[in-house]
Amino acid sequence: MVVALVASFVLLAAADADVDNAAYGYLAIFLWFGIFAAIPFLLGLGIPGVVMTRRVRQQRTT
Repeated sequence: MVVALVASFVLLAAADADVDNAAYGYLAIFLWFGIFAAIPFLLGLGIPGVVMTRRVRQQRTT
């Protein structure tokens, strides 16, 4: 996610530098859509994982 965000900023800088590279701005927008689409998926995987990890640690300590 961080790599995609940094890459989108690099693409935006390249698109802003020259009119001939304007297509890079559209690629940056597609990366942003990918990032926003992946956030709910990653939260759906991460939150249950954290809950299960806490339960296992509590069972080990008791």
